[in-house]
Amino acid sequence: MKKKHFFARFIKCMGTVFTLLMVLQCTPKLQAQNVDNFGNISGLVVSSDGKSVSNIEIELSQNNKKIIADTTSKFVFRHIPYGNYKLTIKGLGIKSQSKTIELSAEQLDLTTIYLDETAAQLEDVIVYTQSHRNNKNTFDVARMPLSNLENSQVYNVVPKELLTEQIVTTQEGALQNVPGLANIATLGGGGGSMVGFLMRGFNNGSTILRDGISSGYVSLMDMSNVEKLEAIKGPSSTLFGGGIASSYGGVINMVTKQPFEYQKGEITYTTGSYNLSRTTVDFNTPLNQNKTALFRITGAYDNRYTFQQNVKQNTVAFSPNLRLKVNDRLTLDFNLNYYQTHRPILLMGLGNRLTINNVTELNLDPKMSYYNGDLRSNQQTVTAFAKADYKLSDKWTSHTIFSTANSNNNSPYIFLTFTAKDSLARRVYDVPVSTLNTQEFQQNFNGDFNIGKLRNRMLIGLDYFRTYAYSERGNIIMDTVYTQVLPTAVPILNGDKANAKAATTTYSTTQATNNIYSAYVSDVLNLTDNLLVMGSIRIDRYNSVGNYMQTAYSPKFGLVYEILPNHISLFGNYQNGFQNVSGTDSLGNSFKPQKANQLEGGAKFDLADHRFNATVSYYHINVKDIVRTPANSLYGVQDGNIRSQGVELDINANPIDGLFITAGYAYNDIKIVKATANQGKRPYGTPANVGNLWMSYKFKEGIFHNLGIGVGANGASKSFTNDANTITLNGYIVAAASLFYDTQSFRLSAKVDNLANKKYFMYNSYLTAQQPRTITASIAYKF
Repeated sequence: MKKKHFFARFIKCMGTVFTLLMVLQCTPKLQAQNVDNFGNISGLVVSSDGKSVSNIEIELSQNNKKIIADTTSKFVFRHIPYGNYKLTIKGLGIKSQSKTIELSAEQLDLTTIYLDETAAQLEDVIVYTQSHRNNKNTFDVARMPLSNLENSQVYNVVPKELLTEQIVTTQEGALQNVPGLANIATLGGGGGSMVGFLMRGFNNGSTILRDGISSGYVSLMDMSNVEKLEAIKGPSSTLFGGGIASSYGGVINMVTKQPFEYQKGEITYTTGSYNLSRTTVDFNTPLNQNKTALFRITGAYDNRYTFQQNVKQNTVAFSPNLRLKVNDRLTLDFNLNYYQTHRPILLMGLGNRLTINNVTELNLDPKMSYYNGDLRSNQQTVTAFAKADYKLSDKWTSHTIFSTANSNNNSPYIFLTFTAKDSLARRVYDVPVSTLNTQEFQQNFNGDFNIGKLRNRMLIGLDYFRTYAYSERGNIIMDTVYTQVLPTAVPILNGDKANAKAATTTYSTTQATNNIYSAYVSDVLNLTDNLLVMGSIRIDRYNSVGNYMQTAYSPKFGLVYEILPNHISLFGNYQNGFQNVSGTDSLGNSFKPQKANQLEGGAKFDLADHRFNATVSYYHINVKDIVRTPANSLYGVQDGNIRSQGVELDINANPIDGLFITAGYAYNDIKIVKATANQGKRPYGTPANVGNLWMSYKFKEGIFHNLGIGVGANGASKSFTNDANTITLNGYIVAAASLFYDTQSFRLSAKVDNLANKKYFMYNSYLTAQQPRTITASIAYKF
């Protein structure tokens, strides 16, 4: 019955898609000329002074039929019938150019095409064009060259222009722009710390990807080296594995800043409430005259108090990047990322015996910390990254990637647990030594070739991923304090008190090594110019050294039909996720991997010369094989089940020049279907409704030229702090506004967050107080 129910959901998601496909396939349409000869057209577009350009539109047309490619300097049209064509180059801020070309051979390489504008003239325009700001085309999501409209998976992109307008300095601030993300907070674990959140009702993994690969284990990242953020929705184990990065709700990928071919730099100073003092540097330069060696370095020093009493944190980060263009076929990239932070890690819990109905009954003062600022963790992460891109032929490329990250941490986790609404038990979970190491080696082969007359794009990949964790830890029980008194009456927990008790505390050591060996294949076939099908599979061998081994398979299928080519597509997908599970049942049989299966259908739009793009979808995720322990039993059984379904909407619009709108909404209906307890309830921390909005306008002329204003809001409906749904966490809506003046040589900006000074909390395993009204100001010098 469950399988029938599950596939009924599939019919519900995909029925509309298939119906429209059948109708549209029977509708007359433009056909390519009936010839047997096909070829490729490639070329290079540069500025008038010979520099690379980005986000231009190349249009190839014949007899009112058009093929459009959003691209950077290099472009290629594949599988084009022989004949005469008109090639047009256009874009906002660019004088259009057209030329007639003839394709009569398998490969037509055009001479370099020069624009009328210099790179400097284009820079001010390109930064604020919609095609650049909301260009969602990315290689990392599918690990192959698929445009957003061609990709059956839903993903969101948060561009650097939006992050700059909002003066974003933390990962938490950036993630607020992703539709559907809820209860974003910094959490601890393994001696480190990370940003936690819920997506489609599920907690994220223990790491955030960096350029599509592991960035370390339970570690943070500074935003000074981030170009944009990609939120890849739904179970994604087929390409990203079932390890520490993958979640049933999706994966976050931070795309870092890469070197380019001309010299440019920026120094930014940011200050504001609670003694914020932050300096960032970004400098890029070619290292030789022919620009085959490129170098870029970013860095940040961040020192601030938080809004909570006596709490301070500081961060140092820098990241040098080197790109070597060895020849026309081989490009090498090397990157080092250093990150060190001193900050407290507060984990405020609600005890099982707490008898309240709403978090407001605790009468918490968000500014009250209950501990001294000397109880800070010291976390250091060094990540090294190397990549080799090699063109094997006109149809095949090789991408070889190696990444290693090592974290050394000294973390006194501060646990504050409410045992009653006026009683707070305090302890320090001390992790004086923590070493966390990850290594990943990945080899991908990408093919773009024809099977007969059908275009076929293929990915063949191998991946080795290793994690090692060692820690020493002790649980230091401190005291219980009463919260319903004046703040001055509450004794402050400090490092001296914790150290005194640590001397009589027993410490233990833990050590674990995991190896994951994976292979995967993904294929996208154009059955027609407008109809694409995807099929993918992954095999994953997990080895927890000295513990257990497990094999998992992860399939993925997708269907896309572009009802209006390059503008509107309908899509459907089946996606799979898994997590390895240890242990045995009462008969001694090893548990199998836990699985999540998603069915999703929707539509994607890219209209009005890229001034409007949107994605709307309905998804249904079924998680099965969850281990639960029945009442009065000592053994687990693997029949637990959770169901999550909902609707997501992502909109990016540029209705008039200078005005940009980013909006997102997500409705999530999640339920514990089968468990030992709490069946029919919502899992903790999962609001049904989450929304985000940001609007900005920059004057393009007149006395206010270069002046801009922005306004936005984030909100979520109520959720619960436990799976029994007995304690409610109220929803919230908070607003923000910004003012900026941005020119080619400098930028001045200011922002106010939480305009109404609203008191609110988030809950993601632990209760986290959110910032009150905060003012931030920034000045940047560009050169």
